[in-house]
Amino acid sequence: VEGRLLTLPHTGNFPAFWMMPQDNSKGWPYAGEIDIWEQIDAQNTSFHTIHSGWANGAGDGGLGNSNNPTKGGTKSGVTNGYYHTFGLEWEEDLLSWYVDGEKVFSYAKLKNNADALSKGQWPFDAPFYIILNQSVGNGSWAANADTNFAYETLFDWVRVYQKEGQIHQTGIGTVSKKLRLDFFAAPGRLTIVVPRRHSGATPRRCRSPRTQPTSPRQQNDSPSRRSLCPQRSEGPRAVMHASAPEVCGLKEFYTAHLS
Repeated sequence: VEGRLLTLPHTGNFPAFWMMPQDNSKGWPYAGEIDIWEQIDAQNTSFHTIHSGWANGAGDGGLGNSNNPTKGGTKSGVTNGYYHTFGLEWEEDLLSWYVDGEKVFSYAKLKNNADALSKGQWPFDAPFYIILNQSVGNGSWAANADTNFAYETLFDWVRVYQKEGQIHQTGIGTVSKKLRLDFFAAPGRLTIVVPRRHSGATPRRCRSPRTQPTSPRQQNDSPSRRSLCPQRSEGPRAVMHASAPEVCGLKEFYTAHLS
């Protein structure tokens, strides 16, 4: 899984490119979470993390094994305000994170530790879906949001790759086109774009909920590029829920990058 994106640095900024399990019946963090990329405030450091009942601390109801193995890594020098590519390579017993093509962190399955596995060390053998979100801080990690600033993260593209021998297969380690996507926008403006088949297309932007179209999508001059807009407001944020590809017209995008 790989995405190219740009976020604007500002106090209270808290965007993310992450994954959650389709079946979350075990609850968080037991069913797992994979944070492909997070970045906060105006810091030039990216964060890459997993969450599980094994790794998370007692405050989350977990067992606190955050160093067995280490649950997260960072990459410095990731300059805000410029496009970067963040990727996750998901193998049967290893997760590896990449920033601009450089491997920066990995998390391994303790496959010879039956006790750890029985206690949820590796929930990453189930289908997960991708989330792209622009949120704001509340002071607990990212600083409190600046209510006079329009936070913005631009997603140029997201691509999902699969090894040649796994194409058209189903099950663990394979790709489904029908991923549920949840987009959360901070007050002001969020830009989420399904680009042309060739990167570099100028994105169309969704402004505040008062000025956006009522349709959850807005067709552009190319059928393979659409601008997705939040459907409604919930308190201080605008929210869009959609199921791809049928609702949002993402079929061309996924087909283009999975073939």
